[in-house]
Amino acid sequence: MYCARLATAGRRSVFVNIGLDLLFVNGFHMGIQGAAWATIISQALSAVLCLGYILLKFRDIIPEKDEWKPVEGQYSELLTTGLAMGFMSLVVNFGTIVLQGAINGLGTAIVAAHTAARKVFDIFTVSLYCLGNAMTTFVSQNMGAGEPARIRRGIRHAVVIATGITTVLVIICFAFGRPVFTWLASTDNPTIVDSAVMYSRISIVFFYVLGPLFILRCSLQGMGRKVIPVCSSVVACLFRCGTYGTDQLGLHDDSADGGLFREAAGTDVAKVRLKWYNKHYIGCVHTSRNNAENTL
Repeated sequence: MYCARLATAGRRSVFVNIGLDLLFVNGFHMGIQGAAWATIISQALSAVLCLGYILLKFRDIIPEKDEWKPVEGQYSELLTTGLAMGFMSLVVNFGTIVLQGAINGLGTAIVAAHTAARKVFDIFTVSLYCLGNAMTTFVSQNMGAGEPARIRRGIRHAVVIATGITTVLVIICFAFGRPVFTWLASTDNPTIVDSAVMYSRISIVFFYVLGPLFILRCSLQGMGRKVIPVCSSVVACLFRCGTYGTDQLGLHDDSADGGLFREAAGTDVAKVRLKWYNKHYIGCVHTSRNNAENTL
């Protein structure tokens, strides 16, 4: 219940961000400053809602005075886990920035199409991110309880849920993508709308891979396996940088559609290659099961 409420607050902040973007940029004509303020306000609102819900409903999770005492090995474990997750996000976002430089060179129409498509993409990925974060807690709790069978069963169920969510999103994207992007971009310019639709349709199909990837990556983090998730992010970043590099060297055509197609598909191909996660995960689960049986 607690995680579901916080996930709802996160989803609301995304919709608030989009609404404020439309208000500040299109309504108040604030440009880049308007987009920045929209992001800051929506994220601050999400933080306040989460804090308020914790204070009202879950005060028992707030540390007491005696719980601030250092525990041997605890701080180092928290620090290494936090740094690993932070570095993973850093690598992914660095690749996004590099790739954005290539998109900016395709003209203002394609930049507008990419911006609109990314907004929809962010909304669609919220449910998968929340599912992955839930698996981090689920796996870590069951690792501590010595229940590897529940971990395997939970991951299977999570993958089924992610597949169902993706199927719904694919139907929505292919059926209603064009009117949605026409509304988001505030134009019926075929270059902008067609490019945004193409980007979203290419990306959404790979959600069938992205969902299990989130689940497996977060499950590995819940097991305390920090290196593999970071390596996956490095691979994704290298694919993005490689796409940008081939564009700069002239190894691809310079058409806007070609560049946007590579931006959408290139990173998703990297995600497909990271399915070798599954093999590593199975080994982790068998190891944990053997350790649990030996302990018992």
